[in-house]
Amino acid sequence: MVLTGATMPSADTFFLAATMHGVFLIAILLSGRSESIHANRLLSLLVALITLSLWNIYVYKVGLSKNWLLIDYILWATPFLWGPVLWYYVRCLIKNAPISLNKKLLHCAPSIIIGLAQIPFYYLGTSLVISTKISEVIFMTVMISLYLQMMGYIIWSVIEVQRYQDQLKQALSATEKINLSWLKILITIFAILVLIDMCLAVPTRILQIANPYYNVYMMAEALTIFAIGYLSLRQIEIQEPLEEEHCVKKYDSSPISIELGRNLAQDLDKKMQNSEIYLKNNLSLSELSKEMGLSPHHLSQVINQHRNKNFYDYVNAYRAQKAAETLMINGKVNVTNLAYDTGFNNRVSFNNAFRKHTGTTPTKYAKKFQPELVS
Repeated sequence: MVLTGATMPSADTFFLAATMHGVFLIAILLSGRSESIHANRLLSLLVALITLSLWNIYVYKVGLSKNWLLIDYILWATPFLWGPVLWYYVRCLIKNAPISLNKKLLHCAPSIIIGLAQIPFYYLGTSLVISTKISEVIFMTVMISLYLQMMGYIIWSVIEVQRYQDQLKQALSATEKINLSWLKILITIFAILVLIDMCLAVPTRILQIANPYYNVYMMAEALTIFAIGYLSLRQIEIQEPLEEEHCVKKYDSSPISIELGRNLAQDLDKKMQNSEIYLKNNLSLSELSKEMGLSPHHLSQVINQHRNKNFYDYVNAYRAQKAAETLMINGKVNVTNLAYDTGFNNRVSFNNAFRKHTGTTPTKYAKKFQPELVS
């Protein structure tokens, strides 16, 4: 159906709507839950920086007075804060602790330096004489440095998330309750925004031509604000930040010798087989270490060094083995019930662990041993 008498909203209208949405989102984040206030402040700052860029571009495009511009003379300095703030947010969310002032100043140094360097140009204007060639070199240097810095912080943020997920598997046998997929999506969206900007800005600057797809980038910025708003409202609070003892550490100074560790690993295997403690849902490293009379750090060492697995894989291997034995004996069973009965919290984790342990799915495994019992 075609609507008559209606026109599509212009790109400028969309940018203004995204700017207003950014302001609204900042207010929501700053008035959010107290337990995540530090992370929310950082996310609101990231939204504010992107919103600031959108607003100033909107002012230029619709021809408003320059009095409407916000901190225009240091606008080129603010993008150097995007990467650090994204990394601060990821780290603060994972560590559940604020970043020290010294670290903030260190990572914000490029933005501060570039911002201060622009002040003379803003106030002195045309009275400062710089050749076109030199100014072009300075501009390209700043531009390339900006993209390299942003991509560096994006990669760093991804590493932080991956490192945290690895630490989770050293401490927990079930990680479903701490799902960071939304955070990975947020980082990916930010990375796409930077790549779009880089692919559009660098060639046009080198060729000294107008950017024919400028609205594409501005649209990407606007959509980024909408995406951040959606993901921030869906974010799952990290209920159990890892304690320091859960993290993987060097074992060089450990009092557990190779022989002692080997004996402890055998004792651990017997404990798992005899008590079937692995059937407990959400079994943690701390709980198992108490059963063994060891510290979490030393138990982690035993599992890592003498079973060549992290805690997550070690426990779930026993669960998968138990499920395989059940299927071998009983044939056709309710897979969902079997997953919960053997310690898993959902079928996805169960299927992944079972396939890793047996090389096939639970259904195919059951057919292999008792095909007449499986429809």
